[in-house]
Amino acid sequence: MSASTSELARAKQDLQDAAQAIVNCTDADVEKAYEACRTMKKLIGNVVRDPTEPKYERLKVTENSTFNKAVWSSVKGTRPFLAMAGFKQQGFEVVLVSRSAVALTTAVDVLDSALLDLQLRITGKREKAVEAAHSAHVRREQMREEAIQAAKDIDKLVDQAEPAGDIEALSALPGPAIERLLVVFRNILRSPGDEKYRRLNTGNDKVAAITSHPAAAAHLLLCGFRLEATHYVLSFGEADRDTALRHVAGGVRGLEKALLVESNRVALSFEEFTAYKHKVKKHAPAQEAPKGPLDKAKQEERWTAMALINDVQGLMEQEWLLKGAVGFEAPFRKAGIELRKQYAEGSVGLIELNALRDTWEANVHAVKVDTGKTLIHTLLPSRETEEHDADMKGR
Repeated sequence: MSASTSELARAKQDLQDAAQAIVNCTDADVEKAYEACRTMKKLIGNVVRDPTEPKYERLKVTENSTFNKAVWSSVKGTRPFLAMAGFKQQGFEVVLVSRSAVALTTAVDVLDSALLDLQLRITGKREKAVEAAHSAHVRREQMREEAIQAAKDIDKLVDQAEPAGDIEALSALPGPAIERLLVVFRNILRSPGDEKYRRLNTGNDKVAAITSHPAAAAHLLLCGFRLEATHYVLSFGEADRDTALRHVAGGVRGLEKALLVESNRVALSFEEFTAYKHKVKKHAPAQEAPKGPLDKAKQEERWTAMALINDVQGLMEQEWLLKGAVGFEAPFRKAGIELRKQYAEGSVGLIELNALRDTWEANVHAVKVDTGKTLIHTLLPSRETEEHDADMKGR
């Protein structure tokens, strides 16, 4: 092998080593490395195609120049590669100082190979990202299915249990207190192995709001809790786990019945409202009776508005309960009061109320589709659905 051939082989190897340093960049810089190699191939290719054009021999490296951003200051390895191809920095320019056609042609070939390697890395990176996103999606779906199945298992366990507790005494509790107890009991059914759900600190304000009612405290004791100093504790081992959970499920059934009674007592249906109005009209003095068609039309409009507000409030309650009754407040009650106030002030009319009812009907339908639940609401035991429907028709 002649000296010139050996030098060319060594020069090609040096260019390949420099290009390999660019290809071996970090995953975060692989796109920038690809762009740098693509730009260098274009610039050197311009010199090979038109060696007499001086503009291809001088490249600006000022801070904001395209060449500086894309190549010179982009990734590690670009400057040594250009130096081996015959370029040298002079002030704020990179100038071609060695006009070796062989070196320039070899540089273009080496860059072609580097671009292929980088393209493979980019493709692999994207495939990994897609695979990771798919795996995350599959895991989310699995978790969702597991959560739905766990909710169904809890509902099944509750449906099979006999209601426990003094329903009459529990129904006398404020609605928020019953709802808090339901959250406590359902958390235990959802995660029976988690001790934090089975220890209630009476020093906690929310727990104290429950246990301050004698009926609520008695219900905890009835369902297996015992009072230890400042905590209500539910303890069970593996052997008596199923028995303890059946007691808790029975407690849930009793609370659901109590909440249903409490809700029916508090909520004033439109039929009851209308009957009450007719009763008041019947016994009212003659001078207070409606005096003309306009008064009658206004009264009918008010009744229609009250019916729409009751519908909206009922739909809001359904959505809240279908989502698992998360939290200790019942926002639909405040919303009903606020809508009545806005209607009285004239800021909301029948058109707005009709639109609001349609919106909430769509919301409830979407929640039912998402959760797979079709009951009137989560807190109504499936065993009592027909009885409840018959009761509602009787009204």
